[in-house]
Amino acid sequence: MKKVIIILVTGMLFSCGARKEPEKEAQEPKGPSQQEIADSLSTIYEKEYAAKEQLLLSEIDSLNEMLAAKTPAIKVYQTRIRQNRDSIKKLNELVDTLTKGDAALDSLNEVITGLQQDNRKLARERDQFTDQVRSLESEVTRLKAENKKLKDAEKVVSAPAKDLDKFKVAGNKVSRIQSEEGRGFVVYKVDPDKSEVRLFWRDDRNELYDNFMSYRQDIANKGELLVFATNGGMYQPDQSPQGLYIENGKVLQKADTRREGYGNFYMQPNGIFLISKKGEPHVIRTQDLRSYERKDIRYATQSGPMLLTDGKMNAKFMKDSPNFHIRSGVGVNDNGELVFIISETRVRFYELAKAFEEMGCKNALYLDGAISQTYLPEIERTEPGGGFGVMIGVSKKN
Repeated sequence: MKKVIIILVTGMLFSCGARKEPEKEAQEPKGPSQQEIADSLSTIYEKEYAAKEQLLLSEIDSLNEMLAAKTPAIKVYQTRIRQNRDSIKKLNELVDTLTKGDAALDSLNEVITGLQQDNRKLARERDQFTDQVRSLESEVTRLKAENKKLKDAEKVVSAPAKDLDKFKVAGNKVSRIQSEEGRGFVVYKVDPDKSEVRLFWRDDRNELYDNFMSYRQDIANKGELLVFATNGGMYQPDQSPQGLYIENGKVLQKADTRREGYGNFYMQPNGIFLISKKGEPHVIRTQDLRSYERKDIRYATQSGPMLLTDGKMNAKFMKDSPNFHIRSGVGVNDNGELVFIISETRVRFYELAKAFEEMGCKNALYLDGAISQTYLPEIERTEPGGGFGVMIGVSKKN
């Protein structure tokens, strides 16, 4: 018993006298290394741009298929036109040799007239196919260029937002929306009371501006900063306006009031985008121009078709139309603000009109398609444009 007690006491003494090991200080968890951050950004970049590159390549393949389908048709029409021309030439030679037989001569003249009409019809069809092919070729070129930019782009972080602040104008707003089909649009809403909105075509030396950059430099020399620009309607091969064009109150091109003709310009109703001398923007049908005093208009450009008129969509637009193009337009909402919309990919007229409805516009006008470009550095979109006729610019004073 005594031995047990001694052992217990001895154990307690040793236990009480033992020193505790000092607790190790908790180490703060280390953050990710610079290499880990770089690897993460690289992964995000590759995923995002690989997906976009795949989409662009798919669109290019689709457009190339359409080109391949259109080109043979053009060759067929060209062959038919040449054949008709040869037939007309032979018939004319035969008529010249006739010395009698008025009935036979009248019959031949009727045949010649019919062939000439057929020839003109075929020429129009050929021109239509040619325009479509050129539009598709332009779209393929644009997509290939954008795809090349993606491949060549360096993996760098975008410029800080503060570097882009200088392009912002109080009251103006940039946003992005999507159609029901998932195709995207860039929207630029402009407060005309706080922005300088102008139409431009030729400079003080009567030379064509031709692109956004030359206009940007011109107004920069006058102390203004270009914050937005887009092509402002359709134009002739010499880059002159198609239809009405008024600049600084001066009519430089009269309105085209024809109701029939080739191309979107003549799809009825077509319309006019104008800015009054008070700075108020309006989108109207061409046929309503007579109700406006010309002396009260500062700027005006004609285009077509109207997308929305008094809140109603153009009846010619089809939700399932097979016609896709890059498309841009301008509208005015209930607050009197200007609304510019340009698609980020090829869309139908129906989708563009619905986009303006979503932005609260009652009246909206189609500006151009396929070649449409936009200068909007606030979102790092700095397309230079080129080969344009009339353009629309929004600027602010430095």
